[in-house]
Amino acid sequence: MQYQTDLLEGVLDNHIILNKPTRAIHIKVDWRLNQRRAANVLFWWAALQPAHVTSFEMPVRLFRRLMGFASNNYSYIRETIEDMEKASVRFGLLEDRPRGADEESGYLHFFPFMFCKRGFISYSIEANLRKELLDPDVYTRLNLFEQTRITANHTLTLWENCSRYRGTGRTPWIEVDVFRQLLGVDESQAYQDFRYLNARVIKPAIKQINEATSIQIEMRTKRVGRRITELQFLVAPNPNYDGPMIGPSQPQRRKLRLTEKRERLLLDLRAFGIQDGKARDLLTSYPERQISENFSYARSQADRGGIGNKAGFAIWAIERDAVNVSALEELERHRADKSRSQKASEDRKNDELKQHNEQTDIRIESALAKMSKHDRDRLDRSFETWLNARTRNPMTLFKSPTARDQIRRVEFRRFMLECVFDD
Repeated sequence: MQYQTDLLEGVLDNHIILNKPTRAIHIKVDWRLNQRRAANVLFWWAALQPAHVTSFEMPVRLFRRLMGFASNNYSYIRETIEDMEKASVRFGLLEDRPRGADEESGYLHFFPFMFCKRGFISYSIEANLRKELLDPDVYTRLNLFEQTRITANHTLTLWENCSRYRGTGRTPWIEVDVFRQLLGVDESQAYQDFRYLNARVIKPAIKQINEATSIQIEMRTKRVGRRITELQFLVAPNPNYDGPMIGPSQPQRRKLRLTEKRERLLLDLRAFGIQDGKARDLLTSYPERQISENFSYARSQADRGGIGNKAGFAIWAIERDAVNVSALEELERHRADKSRSQKASEDRKNDELKQHNEQTDIRIESALAKMSKHDRDRLDRSFETWLNARTRNPMTLFKSPTARDQIRRVEFRRFMLECVFDD
């Protein structure tokens, strides 16, 4: 029983980490909050067992501790898990279906059997999911104690889906209809109107995640006309979080070295100019298919020319899965966004310059109004001397009276700033 004793000591350290396959995160399943928590605890226990073990017995004492239950209410524990084995899980909401999923529906059952008896929870896990728990391809590191701080089902779901993108800094764009399925509210008529979904579900979930977990998230939206059609969440570390933190992702880096295809992709990404840390984040956050296809697309576009920041474009293509969401449309949108951003920046600079010139003209008028005629004549002579020193024949600049007045006004403003005002 030393093994269980060591585990309980680990529990006391508040640092129990589940490497959860991302295909088991982007799902639709009709579970309550404690059932979602329980699934993560049971996955963690199963992943610790030897590969030949196909059914599991977890001590209720340890289960209760990881769930954050304060009492030994076994009837409540049985109630928590009683319907979990019957719940069908829909995969493939944000990415490829898992191995073994039904080709048409993408549905599986996580737990073919489960019951609680004599101080143990006995259960099994669907065979292909069991393999992924032992050797996950792409996974998310979840702290099981952190999930006990979350008190709402929708919040826990959003936390898991955003935690996957902790390294990349933002989720992909998610269609609102797909997002409703992730949260399990797609069949609720009350949440078909995005205003109510946002007010009653999304905003409270974001608030609790930002207050109680190790990440901070912020929502962005896309519209078609007046209708919001897609959502994206920016993900950043929470500087105010005071709970246990997830340590360095050494298991992820070890897996990169052991997977030959991913090792080749890592070398290719680095050779393309993507920094090592960012390349590893991409490889641990997205499927190989998505990385490989979109990197090839980015490389072909760069070879054609017209791409300034090749590494940035490749990262953008991989994160947006540009190949599978109409690459040309996405490229044009990317260029249009860049053009709009540049124009906005230029407009902002022009507005700032205009405002600066207007304020300078007011200062000049105020200064001239206070001068005597003698001082003003001396200032005009100084200006003519300063102007003649800037060019051999300044009068060649004055092609017309209008141009002469405009150029003289600009040069006089510059003269006042350089020679008169104490700036």
